[in-house]
Amino acid sequence: MFHLDNNSGINVMPKQKQTISRQQKWFTEGDTQTPPSYPGADWFNIIQAELLNVLKDGDITPSKSELSQLSAAIKSIINKNQIKINDASLITKGVVNLNSAVNSTSETSAATPLAVKKAYDSAVSAQQTANTAKNIANAAVKRTGDNMSGALYINGEPVLTKRAFGLGVSHVLNDESIDETKNKYSGFLFSQPQSNGVKPFNYSHVMRSAINDSFADFAVDILSKRAKFRGVLTDEKNAGYSGDYSWTEFITTQNMSNYLPVGIPQPWPTNKPPAGWFECNGSTFDKNKFPKLANVYPSGKLPDLRGVFIRGLDTGSGLDPNRGILSYQGDAIRNITGNVWPISETFGRNGGTGDGAFRAFDIVAAGTPTSTDRGESGGFSFDASRVVPVANENRPRNVAFMYIVKAE
Repeated sequence: MFHLDNNSGINVMPKQKQTISRQQKWFTEGDTQTPPSYPGADWFNIIQAELLNVLKDGDITPSKSELSQLSAAIKSIINKNQIKINDASLITKGVVNLNSAVNSTSETSAATPLAVKKAYDSAVSAQQTANTAKNIANAAVKRTGDNMSGALYINGEPVLTKRAFGLGVSHVLNDESIDETKNKYSGFLFSQPQSNGVKPFNYSHVMRSAINDSFADFAVDILSKRAKFRGVLTDEKNAGYSGDYSWTEFITTQNMSNYLPVGIPQPWPTNKPPAGWFECNGSTFDKNKFPKLANVYPSGKLPDLRGVFIRGLDTGSGLDPNRGILSYQGDAIRNITGNVWPISETFGRNGGTGDGAFRAFDIVAAGTPTSTDRGESGGFSFDASRVVPVANENRPRNVAFMYIVKAE
């Protein structure tokens, strides 16, 4: 872009002529009736001034050699006058991003209608859930002091039914006794460490059912996994009670072994000992692995109880003296004695014969014939099997069990 550059121009732009017509007009080449249009110097001066001012505002110096100055000037003007818009924040205006998420933590994003709808739907669903829970709660258990009107369910199963089960208010025991008056009700009591195991023992849960002064307690010892119970029933002669009543512990097939001392022998009805027990067969055991068993059998050897009976140690009774603990004793019977006489002079004088429990001996043959014996002489034999059952040992009637010993 450049101004008129020849000797036909003048140095100062002439003053614009007065406006001839307010009506917008256009160029024409003319015809037989209308002459062609001519712009005149006034029009060209106006156009040149407009264009040069555009370059000036765009900080562009006119040059004949550059044919894109007008567009460059327009861009420059736009850039100079453009308003910069920053991102919006909590304290300043600006541009924000649209966001349809309902869990966004952004403080520069704007929620879309979709996000608003999602939040609304979620709120409606939460309100419906809350209303349902409220209705269930109102139907099952009322406020404090109200009566229950409806069944209470856990995992779909009823736990409280009318006149079937009473649930008392829980009470925490400190150093007090469960025999105190305030603890006489139907319900659950929870013993804390502060009770020092006195009532009834450490970390126990007690369930009590009571009417007036009659009650029954059931307790579970959490640490030792034991269960105990006790009960006190009143009558006309005993309108009340005082003091602590002893507890009776439940013994089951699962915990019975806990109450048998290590090393005690027991009869067992199978050919294989249960876990934690050994057969009493005279074998040795690892004293380091079974220290409690070694305290009972310091030799590290178990007694051999196969085919024998256990006999109580004579600790001064005199029935089986001079015996040590775990000592073995062979079989025996009391001595059987007896005499048979008279038979004949020859029997006594010649020594005679005898077997088993019988022996011949010399004795005056008073009342026997005085003449010489003639013919064969007689004798005696002794056989107990003729009248009683016999065997190669002395024994009572019995049933065979395997003797086992608790090892741990």
